[in-house]
Amino acid sequence: MPRGPRPAGESWNDWGRLVLGLEARVHLKGRLGIGEEASGLPLSNALRSLPLDEGEVWTWTPPGTSITARDLRNGLPKSMSQQGEQARLAEFIVEYLRPGGRLALIEDGGSPSAPWLMNEPVLPPRLACDDRLYWPVEVADMTAVAESLRWGLGLFNCIVLTPRPLSRSDQSGQLTVAEITSLAAVAQHVVVDAFDFEGFVVWDRP
Repeated sequence: MPRGPRPAGESWNDWGRLVLGLEARVHLKGRLGIGEEASGLPLSNALRSLPLDEGEVWTWTPPGTSITARDLRNGLPKSMSQQGEQARLAEFIVEYLRPGGRLALIEDGGSPSAPWLMNEPVLPPRLACDDRLYWPVEVADMTAVAESLRWGLGLFNCIVLTPRPLSRSDQSGQLTVAEITSLAAVAQHVVVDAFDFEGFVVWDRP
């Protein structure tokens, strides 16, 4: 998550939701491996079964901003910033989790046995599915969400927001592919990176 002061004159409070067109839906599906070889990541693969041709695909933008297919590929428009996108994503996740009994699950392409994980004294909760790493968040706390995003977000990530919390067996530190598939099946929102990894697009279940 971003640290340090905001650029002078930048405000994220007026960033609103902008529904995107077909190009964004194609981008979302491509990030999940649709039309390509399976990604090999259990959550991404499970999300391919959702009704992704329905529902809205959108992002956050300042007033008056338009998004083109080129922006989705090459980077954010000048009126937007990576910090603003990350801040709005964190706020969105916190608001989603606020009613309780919900889960945000970040899929990390890294390995749960990576040496750097052993060298960090304090990390947010994490889970393993085979040799894949996941970062779950169940509390509507900005610090908890920001820390999980800071450690979990990388390249070609996806995040699922689902109304099904982790079970006691899930909290053991391990997830099975079947458990991930079950969580994905009831997903209400899916988030993938976009704008050359500078921002995000969100899918809403219809």
